[in-house]
Amino acid sequence: MHKIFRVLLIVLYFSGLFYQTAEAQPSPELPIYIVQSGDTLSIIAQRFGTTVDDLIKVNNLTNPNILNIGTELKIPGLEGITGVLTTMSLEIGDTIRSTVLRNNLSTDQIIRLNRIIIPTRLFAGTTFIIPKTSETSMLHPALFPENDDTYLDTAIALLSNPWKIKMDNRSNGFWDFLPSEVLFTSTKSEKSSSLISPYFTYFELGPMPIYQGKTLVIRIKSSFPLELTGEIAGQKITFLKQSAQNYIALQGIHATLNPGIFPFKLAGTSPGKSPFSFEQMVVIQSAGYGAMEYISGVDPKTIDPANTVPEDNKVLAITTVINPEKYWDGQFKNPSYFPDVITSYFGRPRSYNNGAFTYFHSGIDFGYGNKLPIYSPANGKVVFAESTIVRGNAVIIDHGWGIFSGLWHQSEIKVKVGDTVVPGQIIGLVGNTGRSNGSHLHWEVWAGGVQVDPMDWLKKIYP
Repeated sequence: MHKIFRVLLIVLYFSGLFYQTAEAQPSPELPIYIVQSGDTLSIIAQRFGTTVDDLIKVNNLTNPNILNIGTELKIPGLEGITGVLTTMSLEIGDTIRSTVLRNNLSTDQIIRLNRIIIPTRLFAGTTFIIPKTSETSMLHPALFPENDDTYLDTAIALLSNPWKIKMDNRSNGFWDFLPSEVLFTSTKSEKSSSLISPYFTYFELGPMPIYQGKTLVIRIKSSFPLELTGEIAGQKITFLKQSAQNYIALQGIHATLNPGIFPFKLAGTSPGKSPFSFEQMVVIQSAGYGAMEYISGVDPKTIDPANTVPEDNKVLAITTVINPEKYWDGQFKNPSYFPDVITSYFGRPRSYNNGAFTYFHSGIDFGYGNKLPIYSPANGKVVFAESTIVRGNAVIIDHGWGIFSGLWHQSEIKVKVGDTVVPGQIIGLVGNTGRSNGSHLHWEVWAGGVQVDPMDWLKKIYP
């Protein structure tokens, strides 16, 4: 009996030790997410593959209906990952390897956080979740090694240490790399490469992610002169020489393009060099142009295809000409006398006279002010100034580099073809001509033959 009692005491003693030890174990460190504008617990839970209940529990939230911007939330289910979780858009040329090296992460972290199923299929513009810590150090693309390059050759080219290059790229040896794989270093220099070609010392396409109706800017700096061609979502990209071995293109994304995944293509040739080509799928997202507009009372002849098609083709022929000379400088100015009186924004689906929604609003409407002045938004040359059926009294200004302004429905035109205009110059008067049911100014901006949101040109400076 005494033996049984002693055994029970021993069992209870060690059980207590186990319980105390287990209870004393610190809870695993979890990554933090900082609440942003528009976030809800449901959105955050879906983003990180957890549940609302687990978020409430691990963060001891007393009122889950109140979620303040800037609140730090622990994210359950991501044990082993630390730091602050942020988001980034994958750039053109990004791969799992480049994302891992550029952000000093592990492949496992990237795959877990972003729930990647096929690591070899990454689309530019995809939003990636990245953990940032105080130890995070960014690496930069340095160069594409040649077939017969050694670590020493690479180190000399980059003025670096061969062992450091090996460590930065987490390689077992130089045999780990293919000529198509870029090497990374912690030091960015003028000799640095892009992610997509050894011919480029710099490549940028933005803003990322890409949205309908936006103006894309593509900048390239090359090691030698190039002839460049490109395409995105079936739209041809025209590159212009900005300065010696510096190239630029401004290209609009159509507002009615269905959101999805589209090819981006780039190719180049240079005397004495092998031609190169690059292709990657990119994500184009919806800009949310969902507010449908019913416009009634317009003249039926302004929606008759017999009139609209030839007029559209005439305007398209003008606005697809890429002038290599740039006229505008800095931010565009608002062309309206009443800049805050906006009656319709860009991109909205439209029905005329109760017809089908086969139209979209290709610009911004500034309301009222019959006979009030219309101003030039930027430097340019007048390339069209005449009366039309659909656009009424219309003026088109060429700002250079494939950028145009169209100003429709004027009561009176104050300029003629060939005139040079400056910001703030009166080019016409507000009216109610063409496809219009009241006095207003319709202003649209074209980039690379595509109408884009003019508000962007009022808010930011394009090169």
